[in-house]
Amino acid sequence: MADALYLQEEYELAYTAYDEFEKLHPKHKDMPYVIYQKGMSNFSQVKSKDREQAHTLKAKEEFERLIKRFPRDEYANKARKNLRECLIFLRNMNST
Repeated sequence: MADALYLQEEYELAYTAYDEFEKLHPKHKDMPYVIYQKGMSNFSQVKSKDREQAHTLKAKEEFERLIKRFPRDEYANKARKNLRECLIFLRNMNST
C-alpha cells in the first residue's frame, strides 16, 4: 500500500504507511527499503532551496538512520547520494 501511495505521489500518506509498517514489523528483512522510502517520501517533497526545509531535514534524518543501521545495504548506498543532496540544499539555504 505504501508503495502504491508513493507512486501516486501521495508522499505524506506513503510516509505514514511506511512508518506504520516499520512499527509493526521492526525486524522485517526489507527494513532498509522501508527506511529508504521514508526518506524518499520526504526527499520527493523538497522543491527548491527557497522553501522551508522541513522535508529536507526529515529526509536527511531517515537517510542517516538507514546508513547507520544498515551501512552495507544497497539502500544505504542510495541513501548516501540523496543525503549529499540534502546537505547541499541545507548548506545553500543557510548561506542565503
